[in-house]
Amino acid sequence: MHGLLHNIKHLSAFQILSGAYIIFFSIQYPVSAGAATTIAFYAFILPAFIYFLYKDKQSFLETISQPIPSLLGILMAGTLIHCLILSTDLQTTLKISSKTLCTAAFIFVSIIFFSKIKQPIYERFFLLTALLGGACALISVGYFLLPATSEARLVPLGRASHPILGSFVYIIPAIFALYAFQNHNLSLWIRFLLCISICIIALMIALTQSRMAMLSFAVCISLGSLIIFPKHIILKFTVGMIVAGLIILFFIPNSFTSIHEYITALLARGDSLRFELWQLTFEGIKEKPLIGHGLHQQISHPNNYGPHNMYLGTAFHLGIPIALLLITIIGLSFWTALSYCRIKDKESIIALLLLINGTLAGITEFGELAKSPGPLWLIFWLPIAFTAGYDLRHKLSKEIVSSATPTQLNDNKN
Repeated sequence: MHGLLHNIKHLSAFQILSGAYIIFFSIQYPVSAGAATTIAFYAFILPAFIYFLYKDKQSFLETISQPIPSLLGILMAGTLIHCLILSTDLQTTLKISSKTLCTAAFIFVSIIFFSKIKQPIYERFFLLTALLGGACALISVGYFLLPATSEARLVPLGRASHPILGSFVYIIPAIFALYAFQNHNLSLWIRFLLCISICIIALMIALTQSRMAMLSFAVCISLGSLIIFPKHIILKFTVGMIVAGLIILFFIPNSFTSIHEYITALLARGDSLRFELWQLTFEGIKEKPLIGHGLHQQISHPNNYGPHNMYLGTAFHLGIPIALLLITIIGLSFWTALSYCRIKDKESIIALLLLINGTLAGITEFGELAKSPGPLWLIFWLPIAFTAGYDLRHKLSKEIVSSATPTQLNDNKN
């Protein structure tokens, strides 16, 4: 015990923050209880972040001075000020303020994590997340196919225990699997397991009947494999996916007992509710276009449904100016990722795929910028934070190289 405490004392603030972040991220897939995610945030992430600010203020100031983090800071500060001005009672004000501050803390912790983490660590992080996501997807599919299960749509295992949100969350490990697959140091069997993970996640998403998530998965995996892999790797990846898919269908014979029945059920799920919600949201935006109605207000629907659109929801709650700021941040994130894609950097492609997934999810889901620890953070905010962190790490590495002397560069090469 004394030795463990001695080792903890010698850990840097960033090492403690990284450990807390990895723990928080890892429980999102195997643990469905929302309380576990909330406890992990308050027990690990928040104390580690406060300790990091105390020990390394310079790194934080360096982070928020960058374009995307600074705009994110303005967005969250604007949301907080808006809440303080428009909220009707103290309890509501405290609740919304707490959600906003926690969401901002997660975003900046993610930026710091992805800006300072070393390559071997994030390669293992991507690999383990990909395999963990595949394993949890397999459990979800297996439970759904049990004879005693009566649900018409699969509900994925994990914090996002919802057919649509869960599907978007599981696209993240599938994207990470693409990055891990192109690592030449991995054995053939590990690569094959990654193919199986992607296939199982694809099957799981199909069984959720989440059409936007299915579109996002198809776009991200197809685009990612074409851009990331050279031609000879694409062939191996395709073969691996086909073999893995056939094995899965062999062991799960009841996955698609009737393709016609499945397609009929998929098409029968109309979008009339979402169109109705979007129309009501748009009517509310026209009433208060500049300042919005406040995060404490709901659209005028008898069942108190949310807007189910992040962009319209932001305009409804906070006003069109803040919604335009959000769209600017998303656009700048895409521009940043694409600018690095031109130099064929594989991490930037992962950032681009995560952004595509989060942006598509924002079209049909969510409605508020800030929430308690949950799917919103992973699906929508993680891609922006990943892109900002990657951009900062790239800039810092260039500064180190440009400031190094020829002797130091030779020493690094050796």
